[in-house]
Amino acid sequence: MSLKQLIDQQKQNSFNHPELASDAEALGIMIAHHFQWGGQEIFDTLQAAFEDANYHTFNGKVAEAWEQDQARDDIAERRMKMDAEEIARDDLEQIKAEEDELEERQKCLDNRRTEAENRLFAIQDKKYLTNA
Repeated sequence: MSLKQLIDQQKQNSFNHPELASDAEALGIMIAHHFQWGGQEIFDTLQAAFEDANYHTFNGKVAEAWEQDQARDDIAERRMKMDAEEIARDDLEQIKAEEDELEERQKCLDNRRTEAENRLFAIQDKKYLTNA
């Protein structure tokens, strides 16, 4: 099957009015699908096409813009990871505080249990001594 036939088939599959779709639109869909929507691969294809068409200066400007965009994405991703790391640290601090509270609560319960047991023993001793 020729490239033109593949493009025509893509128009039929992707558009409600295939006769209104351009070859470029259909080819763009094919490229995006082929590279599973991977931006770098799609961009590399764009650059290869401009290079082949001798748009060297424009290609350089596009490459520079792409690199700046990717750098911004990298910074945003690092910030997101940092934010996630901060969230994880906060979670750990909160868990530690809750564990400390539970430990204090357990100490209070242990003390209350000891006091109740001592009272019970005292009452039982008093009854024993009274009955003896």
